[in-house]
Amino acid sequence: MVLCAALRAQAPDSVSHTQKEEPAKSLLAVERYELENGMRVLLLPLKRAPIVSCRLFYQTGSVHEHAGNTGIAHLLEHEMFKGTEKIASNELWELYESHGGTGLNAFTSSLMTAYFVTLPADRLELFFWLESDRMRNAVLREFDSELAVVREERRMRYDDSPTGRYFETLNATFWEGHPYRNPTIGWPSDIAQLKKEQAEEHFRRFYKPSNAILVLVGDFDPARARELAARYFAPIPPGEKLPDLSFREPVQVGPKRFAQYKDDATPRVDLLFHTPGLGHPDLYALDVAEGVLNGRTGRLYRDLVEGKRIATSASAGNAVQKWESSFELSASIRPGADAKAVEEALWDEIRRLQFEEIDPRELEKVKTQLIATNWRRLRDMEHLATQLAFFEMNGDWTLVTRFAEEVAKVTPAEVREAALRYLKVSNSTTGTILPASESPDAVWTVAPGAEKKAGEEAARETETAEKREAAHE
Repeated sequence: MVLCAALRAQAPDSVSHTQKEEPAKSLLAVERYELENGMRVLLLPLKRAPIVSCRLFYQTGSVHEHAGNTGIAHLLEHEMFKGTEKIASNELWELYESHGGTGLNAFTSSLMTAYFVTLPADRLELFFWLESDRMRNAVLREFDSELAVVREERRMRYDDSPTGRYFETLNATFWEGHPYRNPTIGWPSDIAQLKKEQAEEHFRRFYKPSNAILVLVGDFDPARARELAARYFAPIPPGEKLPDLSFREPVQVGPKRFAQYKDDATPRVDLLFHTPGLGHPDLYALDVAEGVLNGRTGRLYRDLVEGKRIATSASAGNAVQKWESSFELSASIRPGADAKAVEEALWDEIRRLQFEEIDPRELEKVKTQLIATNWRRLRDMEHLATQLAFFEMNGDWTLVTRFAEEVAKVTPAEVREAALRYLKVSNSTTGTILPASESPDAVWTVAPGAEKKAGEEAARETETAEKREAAHE
């Protein structure tokens, strides 16, 4: 709560009346407004150190792709560092770093492509100049060589990784019709055929003010930031309006299973369940369920690792996303342990959540840990800037600080009800990695009847040889 008071005390100046206004709605004194071209801006001045964490998010990722162009958003992210009409290839890196920039990087996910850097407070204008130039005048140089880099990245992280293809296939099994099933890096056959024209079209459609979110957190003057946004970004045309997307995963008709048999990966079991999208009230109860199960003091570790000694690690996660989310339980199987016993132990812990109310002391401990961890992370300006951009992109930045309030209200009954509603066999996808010797294919390395036939042929050869030997005598 000390953090909240400090943030309230640093409330920014009022927004210019020439811009669309929206008052702050949470304990974080964030100023949110839109430029006339639709670009959203979130400003949070914090005078902890003379630096500013800068974020520019574009609402485009693998959900905006289809068969034939998966991976294009990620490839374009690479190409965006190849300069503009004014800046040579890779000069953007040099400019940021020569002016004290740190943490310069980018990432692509299912929903977004993000560019970020932390700059000295007196170099803030550099961010506006470079990023507005990239938005307007990017030149996609060295396309073929960058495509080769992406293909190598895919080979290392997925195709040749012990678990890369497992998690990619498990994800595609879990999501039947939702574009969340698209791997961000792209399917191999699509990557091999991507063209520069596809990247240029993706840039034209998605890299524009009406599809962008700019976030600043740190030591800056809000009035100066507004002036820079107006000077550098406001003159850029908004671009064509993109249709609102509202994907829905088909209701699962029964449990799904996927198994990979290989010897170069640690055997494991994963249970995945479909849950509601960001903003649904049940998600806070599932956050508490994650806290009950997770960590070295959580139920999974105590039961599977320390108690039964059938796993070397065990965890749970409530992965919240826009539209649809997922809840997962995982365990790495201890050598010599039975995979079925590990899977059943995971289900036993789910049943405990469903049919036994959490002890009030355990519930209070979990809530305290969740809330403390949340606030601790928000003290990191870079993390806070990313979280503000993420939740704004998903519909409501104020969810960043409402988490603590909502978790505090969760009751034992609500955790039970959420577990009963979502953690069901009919709503599950099970993935396993098992030794190659346990593969059904290993059992049938010799075709049915082949052993008998081979034995008969060997007997005949032996009989013939004996006859020849007798005749010779």
